[in-house]
Amino acid sequence: MSRVVMLLGLVDRDAATPPDVPPHRRVPSSSGLDAILIDETAAEGAPEVKAMELALAQVSILSAYASEDDVLPVALGAAFSGDDALLAHLDAAAPLLHAQRAEIGGRSEWIVAIDRQRPDGPRPRREDGGYLRRRQAEISARRHMETARGDFVASVIGALGTGPVRLGRPQARSRQSLAVVAALVDRAAEDSVRSRLEVLAAEGERLGLALRLIGPCAPFSFIAAEGRDG
Repeated sequence: MSRVVMLLGLVDRDAATPPDVPPHRRVPSSSGLDAILIDETAAEGAPEVKAMELALAQVSILSAYASEDDVLPVALGAAFSGDDALLAHLDAAAPLLHAQRAEIGGRSEWIVAIDRQRPDGPRPRREDGGYLRRRQAEISARRHMETARGDFVASVIGALGTGPVRLGRPQARSRQSLAVVAALVDRAAEDSVRSRLEVLAAEGERLGLALRLIGPCAPFSFIAAEGRDG
């Protein structure tokens, strides 16, 4: 079975290898960045399972570096026949890599999810007046809750947008999630961003919402590096 080199991302030459990071190799390139890669063997099997395993390995390895150092992810599936082919590709892509490296300098990605803890707000108090009045009160309460929740999402995004933060486009919502936003945050500002969100979390609970903050992660949402076979 043939050996394939899978490029996962790049880090600065002087970036320390994190403790307990999953197995991988680092290969220095002429751009001053080290390529983060793993060796795979071309074998038969379910391609979707292999792709999921590779994606999990990429996230685990690169996010381990992202807590302390700049990480430049590449598109999943960047496969090369060997180190020489990989280095030739990186040499050709050096100008693009330096430009992308400048965009993420000193930053890592955080994911903020706003989840529904309950589908609706508190039910309106029962009053005399029959079914139509109660139904009208329920509709009014639901609209009020939807408006309040929309304002809350805007407040969260506003808190993320204060200071040295770059926001990605809101991601697709699920049945549980009201909103999911990726933010590229300066590592020096992570504590202040976290503090602002903690203040808003109490307000969210009153609206039946929970804030989830995931990170630091490699900036997958902000890099459009194209992987190529070589």
